[in-house]
Amino acid sequence: MTNSLINVHELFRNISNPEYIIVDCRFDLADENWGYSDYLNSHIPGAQYADLNKNLSGPITSITGRHPLPSSEKFIGFLSEIGIDKNKTVVLYDVSFGSYATRLWWLLRAYGHSSIFLLNGGFQAWIAAGFSIESGITPKKSSKFEGDFSDKYMINQENVEKIINDE
Repeated sequence: MTNSLINVHELFRNISNPEYIIVDCRFDLADENWGYSDYLNSHIPGAQYADLNKNLSGPITSITGRHPLPSSEKFIGFLSEIGIDKNKTVVLYDVSFGSYATRLWWLLRAYGHSSIFLLNGGFQAWIAAGFSIESGITPKKSSKFEGDFSDKYMINQENVEKIINDE
């Protein structure tokens, strides 16, 4: 597997590259409006916003957990709307820990996209490096994402128990 991290200097060198799509994945489980509000106030230039509840999850039902996977139709529509296709390099960030950005990284991998990077250190690293930020909504440049979900990146309870019990 190749390195899945990109540093802020490498992203800065490609900030105007039309083949790069930057996605802000900041979110807070305790305040579901915080991430989008923070995105509107300040984000990496050109970044689109991905909301955990609206874009990266499906509806909660009596048999799902808190953030079930989104439907293929919904997810592919979202990716197309923000300009992601198989030819684009996608850079994802959130706050430094990256838990929400890694969800989108995983979903993109599961749909067959391979040129995906997590911004090492997240938005805080970008700010600490002194690079510019912008506010407001970045205009979308739609594209056509094509892909099918593959469960090769999934693991079930039986597999987890087997790994845990394997000496």
